[in-house]
Amino acid sequence: LAPTNIDVTVGLNATMQCLASHDPSLDLVFIWLLNGYPVNVDKESDYYERSIMIKDNGELIVKNAQLRHAGRYTCVAQTIVDNATASADLVERTPRTSWWTQSRRY
Repeated sequence: LAPTNIDVTVGLNATMQCLASHDPSLDLVFIWLLNGYPVNVDKESDYYERSIMIKDNGELIVKNAQLRHAGRYTCVAQTIVDNATASADLVERTPRTSWWTQSRRY
């Protein structure tokens, strides 16, 4: 399952899906890239989290999304003998602001 493009409002969470099938005798590792650069989930744990509940799941959760998290995410699923990649875009939307006017009587 490849990641799909996602629109997320600033401050909310987004989940990038990535599932891969492989030879069960080989270890499978998922690496995420943002605009070609590795996402350091451990260093940026305030904003990123990995799902480790399901085997063969490389899900990446973007927490409290900020404008700097927008871009092209690439999931790399790799074993010692092969790898596969799939990409999707994360688009940040700013929250809508409601404007209203208040009538005043003088």
